[in-house]
Amino acid sequence: MKKFVIIGSGNHARVIASELLKKKKFLGFVDNKKTKISEQFKKYYLGNIEFFKLKKSSQYQVIIGIGRGDLRSKIVKKINRKKIKINWGIFISDKALVMPNVKIGEGSVVLKGCIINNNCELGKHCHLNTRTILDHDNILSDYTGTGPGVITGGNVKVGFESFIGIGSIIKNNIKIDTQTVIGSGSVVVKNTKKKSIYFGNPAKFKRLKKDNENYLK
Repeated sequence: MKKFVIIGSGNHARVIASELLKKKKFLGFVDNKKTKISEQFKKYYLGNIEFFKLKKSSQYQVIIGIGRGDLRSKIVKKINRKKIKINWGIFISDKALVMPNVKIGEGSVVLKGCIINNNCELGKHCHLNTRTILDHDNILSDYTGTGPGVITGGNVKVGFESFIGIGSIIKNNIKIDTQTVIGSGSVVVKNTKKKSIYFGNPAKFKRLKKDNENYLK
């Protein structure tokens, strides 16, 4: 298997890199700011986005190591505008359980301890964090993500660029609308509105989500 290049070098990227290193599948980070990379990983710095113009895309595969889906979306749009050819990969941890009939889009990441049950679909550049469990027939749109320990029931739909926080539970047959954030530890029992923030047990609407809001801080 070709080694992975990770765009970004923050905490989330280093979690992914640590798994890849154990399997000797990690080539390095691409980041515009080398200063962001911790001392432990500095030897894996490959350069800024110009790296992709210098090295043939067929030699490696690429994922984005950034937790926020809206930022992943912006990076892909920037790459497309610059007409940079990227060989997007899919990383699924050896310690994840994914049923054979699950569909996973390019650029997506499934970390250790995750379980994805029958007939689920993940769009492009989705990130499932440690021990996420998706029951049957879930559909996660492009650039969606979960925190560690998220559990969903069957037939859950998660909209474009939405995020489900650490330890949250989503009842079966629920629709999380686009660009929506579910706060950590919430229990969602009703459909949500788009571009909104919900949290609590049961989860309730708190406010609209601001543009470019750092909901992971």
